[in-house]
Amino acid sequence: MRWFRRRRPPDPNSEQRARQEAILGALEAGGLPPPVEARLDRQRSGALPWTSTLAVPGFAAARHLALRPVGQVMGSAVVRPSWSSQWVYGAWQNGEIVPLTRALTGARDLAVERLRAEADRLGAHGVVAVTVTETRPDWGNGVIVFQLTGTAVVFEGQPRPPQLFLGNISATDAYRLFAAGYVPLTVVAASTAYYIMTTASAAWTEASWANQEVTDLSRGIYAARDAVVVRMRQQAREVGADGVLGARWSMAVDEVEVERPAVDTWGPYGVTATFTDHILHLTVVGTAIGRFAGAGAPPPVEPLLPLRDPAPTDLRP
Repeated sequence: MRWFRRRRPPDPNSEQRARQEAILGALEAGGLPPPVEARLDRQRSGALPWTSTLAVPGFAAARHLALRPVGQVMGSAVVRPSWSSQWVYGAWQNGEIVPLTRALTGARDLAVERLRAEADRLGAHGVVAVTVTETRPDWGNGVIVFQLTGTAVVFEGQPRPPQLFLGNISATDAYRLFAAGYVPLTVVAASTAYYIMTTASAAWTEASWANQEVTDLSRGIYAARDAVVVRMRQQAREVGADGVLGARWSMAVDEVEVERPAVDTWGPYGVTATFTDHILHLTVVGTAIGRFAGAGAPPPVEPLLPLRDPAPTDLRP
């Protein structure tokens, strides 16, 4: 019979493991990680200084317009899309890669909601100067990182709106929108992943020395653009917006080498060749705005006179 038992040494990583599990649990439940909530609460109470993405001119203009920044906020999501290449390459035609587009849309929605949650925790009225980035890091093996950053602001002397506004516009432009009778509602962002098959004629055009349009690529870009615009308008319609301001486009193209039959060339049926097809990633980001009642007067215009003498002009021939 054993009278003594050796105690197990404490696990030095137990606290870290518990902290990571709490963070994952909060994210899965749709909330913010506990360390982020603690930091935002301290920042809101004044125990921590606020941070901002505003530059000095923007901050000075915002303070002059009674717009007070309360903190920098961020929302991010990392996803790895799961889709089969046979879904794309087996059809041998142009079209949207639906699983990849769904992954982009899901990551965007998660990032927006997390940005909004951080701003709400700070008691902000909205978020201005929102920047949206979509990256595919080399270390991720197909991972897509969707991230939004911005500055949470409060309009001093104004009640808090029922819903936070988001905009990829500056703080000064947000105030001017309010004065003009409009309010930024939310950031609208639409993406698509579009597969463009290279035909034999397009391959011949790309290898030619003459200047000429690659019509297959042009048609693919227009088709992808139409799909993105439809989705952006649908998002604006869902929030009751009158229009979208500051639409910014970004495009990236991936080349994919495939072995497949040449669909528009002469020769024996079933003969395959190597083609360089393209996957087009197209994204548009803008600010949905809507008109509201009770608009005030437009902000005053202050004349500025330069105090420096202009440089002398040399009139010699």
